[in-house]
Amino acid sequence: MGGGPPDGGRGGTAPVTPAAVAQAQTILTPPQVAALQQIQQQQQAQQQLRQLVNDTLATNPPPPLPGRGDGSSTPPPPRKRPGGE
Repeated sequence: MGGGPPDGGRGGTAPVTPAAVAQAQTILTPPQVAALQQIQQQQQAQQQLRQLVNDTLATNPPPPLPGRGDGSSTPPPPRKRPGGE
């Protein structure tokens, strides 16, 4: 089990691995390789940010939302527009 998509099912792209970049260098032009490396760097930065957010939320959970007192929240009633119904 655990064979889901590498992005957790969020519809993103597959990770660009160092092996993929090395193999791509034999086929792609230098500007294309540079673009692929930029995508790889962006993916790494996103992963680091995702990990930081997860770690922060694990150690500092957000307070409950205001509402019914049980941590859940109900949306406010719709506003009436001036001069209309």
